[in-house]
Amino acid sequence: MNYYYPIPHSSVMVWLTVGRYGICIRVYSRYGEPFIFNSGFNLEIEVYQLDRDTLYITTGGKARLIHDFGIELTGSIHGSIERTVPETGSFVSNSIKRSVGTEFIYNKTDLYFNPASGYEIGSQLEYRYRSNREVLAGQNPPSDITSAGVDGALYFDMSPKIVAAAKIKGWGVVSANGSVPVDDYRYIGGINDLRGYTEEQIPAYRYLIFTLEPRLITGKYDRVYLFGDFGLIKRAPDRDVDYTFKPGYGFGLVSRSMIGQLKVEIGWGDEGFPSEAVFNFGILGRF
Repeated sequence: MNYYYPIPHSSVMVWLTVGRYGICIRVYSRYGEPFIFNSGFNLEIEVYQLDRDTLYITTGGKARLIHDFGIELTGSIHGSIERTVPETGSFVSNSIKRSVGTEFIYNKTDLYFNPASGYEIGSQLEYRYRSNREVLAGQNPPSDITSAGVDGALYFDMSPKIVAAAKIKGWGVVSANGSVPVDDYRYIGGINDLRGYTEEQIPAYRYLIFTLEPRLITGKYDRVYLFGDFGLIKRAPDRDVDYTFKPGYGFGLVSRSMIGQLKVEIGWGDEGFPSEAVFNFGILGRF
């Protein structure tokens, strides 16, 4: 679940995320408010702790500097440091990680939080350096890891109230000087990635997700919709490990509220209906 609190008489906001695997606190300058120090930049600071059941616990912090270029293009650069400690009996190595990365988003839509037409393109690139403090026998964890991601979305207004939305999103490790351990994978599932599954449930060395969403527009910032997510997930770097297909589908709604843009979804994964549904809830969720 996501909660956020705007600090009165300032452009600062506090965002708290609580989930099955941990807690995250973000402090950042609100989008659309005056830039920090009138410099043309916004700042986001994040502190988090993740507990991956019997595998490992990661504690870290991240700082992101964001700039709006004023031509529908937004760019950011971030740096982070985190420590990963294995659980008792786990095969994960004790390590300290330092990362630097950049992200660009080109948004050409008619309305940021509830688009009916237009498109959006994004890209991400990150370099991570690992200091492996303790290496288990038989393992060869890397010290250098580079990952990259791309995504794009299209919106078609079929009628004044009907919108067809499509999105494609991919991410993966592109280079490493060793066998990439599971604590450097991207965990997907939930409201931001592959819906119909528990939040950040599925470890992925690489993945590609295609989404279709027919939408009924009920207000300027409101909509109800059906969704279908279709994911291809590679769970290990080995060449003989194939991609696994994971579908997700369900329905949801987005509505403007006093606490921000509210997003609620109910979905099912590969076991399908009428198996137990997964409920997702978020603030300021967007697609």
